[in-house]
Amino acid sequence: MVNVFYSQILGIFNISGCHVLLYPGAFNWTTGPLHWELLLRGRSVDNQVYVAGVSGACNENASYKAWGCSTVINPLGEIVANTQHDEDSLWVDMDMKLIEKVRQQIPVFHQRRTDVYDTVEK
Repeated sequence: MVNVFYSQILGIFNISGCHVLLYPGAFNWTTGPLHWELLLRGRSVDNQVYVAGVSGACNENASYKAWGCSTVINPLGEIVANTQHDEDSLWVDMDMKLIEKVRQQIPVFHQRRTDVYDTVEK
């Protein structure tokens, strides 16, 4: 789990063979509609993996109103399943063969210029 705003560490996860990224979220009604889905889709396309963004449901009586909208995105950036603002659950089958298919069709990671830059783990 990492912050959805920071994509730099994901190169290390990709090298390590990660196929699913899980992002817990607490976006509110200002940032949620603007950024939640956009960032999740971006991370899935950037890394050609499944992304699950998990958020608490919106409680109208709470002082902090979460956006909700838990979402699962496939490696093409397409929404596979999502919830709305209310409490709900998602069950999703993730096709791991789709990850390999996408990576073969769009070989972004293999075209990295590690002679110019590289992602290193400290």
